[in-house]
Amino acid sequence: PEDEKYTLPGFSILIAIVLTIICLAAFIYFIHNMSQSIQINNILDTIFVKSKKRLNLLIDKEAQDGLDIIESFPEVKDWHTYTTHQSGYFQNISLKNVITICKAYDTKAYLSIPKGFYVQHHIPFLHTEKPLPDDVVEKLFSNINYSRSEFVEDNYVLAFKQITEIILKAMSPGINDPGTAINAIDYLTELLALRMKKNDSGVMVVEGEVHVRIAIVSFEELLYNVMAALRTYCAHDPLLVQKMIWMLAYLKDREEVSSESYIEAINNELAIVTQAAMDNISNKTDLETIEKMSNNVS
Repeated sequence: PEDEKYTLPGFSILIAIVLTIICLAAFIYFIHNMSQSIQINNILDTIFVKSKKRLNLLIDKEAQDGLDIIESFPEVKDWHTYTTHQSGYFQNISLKNVITICKAYDTKAYLSIPKGFYVQHHIPFLHTEKPLPDDVVEKLFSNINYSRSEFVEDNYVLAFKQITEIILKAMSPGINDPGTAINAIDYLTELLALRMKKNDSGVMVVEGEVHVRIAIVSFEELLYNVMAALRTYCAHDPLLVQKMIWMLAYLKDREEVSSESYIEAINNELAIVTQAAMDNISNKTDLETIEKMSNNVS
């Protein structure tokens, strides 16, 4: 029998070659993108950019609203308290709906747990200036959003927590990477300097009126939480102690400060970190250098 001849269509071969090249390029891009996304510098930069954007948004909003309007919110004293019926991370609220309810019942509302914090069952959370019917309270709670995860886009405080955790992991005995810790402190420094421009206020101003206030983490609390964690893992390292003192000195010299109490908080942390270094470092030369730096700041 004669051999049969087969002719392969040239167009199909061309399509197959093109698709192969596209798939190969997509695979290379995927591998490159994954390798880039897990690099610590890129992780730090992503956290920093998101939190900086959120902080700038809040600072600009405060500047537009004006301090007088923010301070017009009454003291939360002897208000009516309501407890939560579910648990989860307090992510956000439907502000427009909550304000509509407050206006309808001529009252104001205060949420006593900051965004990003985990809310447990049956703890005081919602406070109102006037007593409200149970169905109205349920409507208010239905406009509070919970989540099982945390997002920097909604809560800038989370960025400080995440960057601090990166520093602690970098300084853990199994990793011992002071270079990464120093880089992360630089990011913390800039974010803290930006936070100093913001008031310690969670009053929500809408159309020149204030009906809702949300508890926030004050600058003093934020700085303490960061420094307390850093002191635990870094007080034995003279280079990192000097970096922390440099950070506090930089913050103290900022001109755009929303409150003088921020400077007092910085001075307190400076004294504490200096004492922690004295307790954990034995080298005389290192101690003299640290003490000199601290005195120059003071």
